[in-house]
Amino acid sequence: TPGIVGETLKKIIAHLKDALPLASTSMQKEQIQKTIEYFEKGNVEDFRAANIAWVKDGSQSPVDVMMGWVEVYEDWLARIGSWETYVQIVDPEISKQAQALATHAQYFENNMPYGRFKKTFPKNYAPPALMVYYFQERGSYRTGGYNLPNFDDIRRDVGAKNIIRLPLPGETEDPTFKSMWIEALTEYAPKAKVETLLKDRELIWKVIVLLHEIIGHGSGTYDESKFGKNEDPISALGSLGSALEEQRADLTALVFGGDKTLVDVGIYKNEDEAKRILHGMYDFYVVDFMRRTSGQRTFTEAHQRGHWLF
Repeated sequence: TPGIVGETLKKIIAHLKDALPLASTSMQKEQIQKTIEYFEKGNVEDFRAANIAWVKDGSQSPVDVMMGWVEVYEDWLARIGSWETYVQIVDPEISKQAQALATHAQYFENNMPYGRFKKTFPKNYAPPALMVYYFQERGSYRTGGYNLPNFDDIRRDVGAKNIIRLPLPGETEDPTFKSMWIEALTEYAPKAKVETLLKDRELIWKVIVLLHEIIGHGSGTYDESKFGKNEDPISALGSLGSALEEQRADLTALVFGGDKTLVDVGIYKNEDEAKRILHGMYDFYVVDFMRRTSGQRTFTEAHQRGHWLF
C-alpha cells in the first residue's frame, strides 16, 4: 500500500516481528504471526486466523493485544472498519468476577425475550472475560470494553472473547476527569441525584459494560436461511445493523442490571446495592447519552444511533 498508510504499516510490522519472541503462549504467537501476514498481504483469511488464535488464547496471556481495522461504528453502512490497537494488561484477580458472570450465560439466555432464537450453550460454557488496564489504545472511539471477533461464523464455531476496561489507578480522582462528570451530571441529571450518581458512576459503568459485552453480545441466534454462508448478519442488515446490535447489548444491561446473580458473583455487595445501582443506571444512561450528543452533535456513530432509537 503506497502512501502514509503503507509506510506506517511497515513500522507496525517491524514492531510485531520484534514482539514475536515475547509471546506468552503458542496461540498468542500464532495471532501475532497471522496479523503480520495480514498486514503484509491483505488477505482477510489471515486476519480471520489471527482472530481465531486470539479467542483460543483465552485468558492465558498476561498481556493481551488486538489490532486491525476492526469496528464499523462510524461507517453509516457498517462496512468499513476503523483502525484500532489495544495493548492491555490483565488483572487476574478482578477478572475472576467477569469470568464468574460468564458462567451464568445460560441463565441470562433463558430469560431473554428471544422466543425460538435463544441459544443453548455447551455444558460449562464460559466465554473468556478479561478485566484489563489499557496500556495503549489507538482508535477513533474510546471504548469501555469490547466483544470480538465480529466474524459471526467464528463466534458460532470457535467462540468470542470479552475485554472489560478498568480505570487506571487514580484515574477517577483526577481533577480534570472528575470535573468533566460534575459538569455533565449538573447539566443533565436531577439536582438531588448528582452526588449519588457521581459516587456510583464507576460501578454503574462497570455493570453496563460487563452485561453489554459478556451477556448481551454473546446472546441469541438468527434465522440462518436468510443469510449467505459466512455472511455477517449485522453487516447484511445495512446501515442500522450495527446500531441495533449495540442497543440490544445495552438493553441487556438495563434489564438485568439489578439481577441477584450479580450479587452471587461478587459484583454487588448485596441486593440493596443492586437495586440502587439499577435505578442509578437509568439516570446515568440518559445523562451519558445527552453528554455524548452535546459533544458529537451527530447520530452517525453506531452506539449513538442505537441510543437515539431507544
